[in-house]
Amino acid sequence: MAESIAALKQAAAAAPDSIDRWIDLCEAAEKLRDYTEVLHAGDRIARLAPDRPQPHFIRGLALHRLERIEEAIAAYRRTLELHPQYADAWINLGECLQFFNRVDEAQEAYRKAIESHGCAVGDEHTSEEEYDSQHWNLALTELLKGDYANGFAHYRARFKAIGGKQRPDFAQPLWRGEDVQGKTILVTADQGHGDTLMMARYLPVLRARGARVLLQTQPALVPLLREWDGADQILQWGRDALPDFDYHASEFDLPHYFGTTIKTVPAKMPYLPLPAPDDMTRLPDEGKLKVGVVWAGNPDHRNDKRRSIPLEAFSHLFVVDGLQFFNLNRDMRPGDEERLTDLPVTDLVPQLEDFAATARIISQLDLVIACDTAIVHLAGGMGKPVWALLPFAPSWHWMFKREDSPWYQSLRLFRQSVRGDWPELIARVRTALREWRDK
Repeated sequence: MAESIAALKQAAAAAPDSIDRWIDLCEAAEKLRDYTEVLHAGDRIARLAPDRPQPHFIRGLALHRLERIEEAIAAYRRTLELHPQYADAWINLGECLQFFNRVDEAQEAYRKAIESHGCAVGDEHTSEEEYDSQHWNLALTELLKGDYANGFAHYRARFKAIGGKQRPDFAQPLWRGEDVQGKTILVTADQGHGDTLMMARYLPVLRARGARVLLQTQPALVPLLREWDGADQILQWGRDALPDFDYHASEFDLPHYFGTTIKTVPAKMPYLPLPAPDDMTRLPDEGKLKVGVVWAGNPDHRNDKRRSIPLEAFSHLFVVDGLQFFNLNRDMRPGDEERLTDLPVTDLVPQLEDFAATARIISQLDLVIACDTAIVHLAGGMGKPVWALLPFAPSWHWMFKREDSPWYQSLRLFRQSVRGDWPELIARVRTALREWRDK
C-alpha cells in the first residue's frame, strides 16, 4: 500500500489540476489512516472545487482525526453550508462540539443528522423500530445532560449503529416492561465490564417483581457474580447453555423500561458482592490508610487517549505520606512497570486474576482512586469510597459539573478544568487526599 501511495502522489503531482487523481490519493491515504496526507489531498481538492461539499468534508475528517478540532468544525460547517442535508457532516460536527463540552450545539447537530436521514427524533414513547443509527449519538448527549427519559429511550439505537452489536436473535420476545411475576427473563450484558456492573443494580429490581433472573455476562465477571444474590443464575457468554426463559432483554434496556430518572436510579448500596479476602489477596497492614490506584484503562477503548492518565502525572499523588498505595492497574503503558519500581506502591497485578480477586482486594481498601474504568463501577457498587478522575469531556455516565453521582453514593468526581491538563487535576486530588488522610 505504501508503494501505491507513492505512485498516486506522483500521478497527482503530474496532473495537479485533476480532481480524480487527488481523490484517488485521498482515499488510499485514508485507508492507511495517514490523515496528514488526507488533509493535503483534501486541501488540493477544495481549491480545485471550492463549491463541492465533499472536499470540505474530507478536510474536516482529516482535521478531526488529527485533533485539530476547531479547524475541523469550520470545515464541517462549510460542508453544511453547501449541503445542509449532509448527515455524516452533522454527526462529525456534533462529535467535535462535544469535544469542547458544547453539548447543546452537539445535540442540535445530531437532531439535524436524524432529520437528514428522514427520521423523527421521537421520545421515550417511540418504539425502538422507528429509530435510526443516528439516535445513538443524540442519546449520549441526553444522558450527559441527565435527560434519562429520552436518553435511555434513544440508547436503544445502539443496536443500529454501523458496525455495532446486534440484538441476540431469540425466539422468545424482547421484554418491554411487561409483568414478570412468575416469568423467567434472560438479561444479556452488551457493553463493557464497567457498564455491566453499573446496570447489574436492576437485576434485584426484576427479582423483587417476581421474576426468575438469568444474567449472561463476560467471562471475567462470572467468578464475582456466581455467588451473588442479585440474580438466580449467572451464565458465561459463549460457553454456558441457555435454560428455558420467557423474555430476554439487554442490560441497558432496563433503565428505560423502569422509567429511570436521576431521582429514581436504584441506589441501594452495596448491591455487588463483598467477597472476603483469601490467602492470595490479603493485604499487608502497616497501620496506615490503604489506597488502591488505577491510572490507565484498556488501550483499545475508543476514548482511552483522553481518559487514561500518564503515570508520570499520576505518580505525584504518591508524595502524600502516611498512606499505603496499592496498584490495581492491569493495563500498563510502555515504561510503567520500570517506573513503578521507584515508586512507593505495592504492585498487586499478579493477584488480579479476575474481578472476584479484585473485589477481595478492594474490600480491604479505605479508598480507590481511578481514571474512568470498570474499577470505578466495581468499587462504587461495593459501596467503597472511590474517586474518579475524569477528562474535560466526560462519558455520559458522569454528567456535567457535579462532584457526586446518582449512581454511586460513595463516589466523588474530579474533572479536568482544562482539556488535557492532568497535572492541574492531580494537584487538586493531592490536596484532597491530604485532607482525607487528616480527617
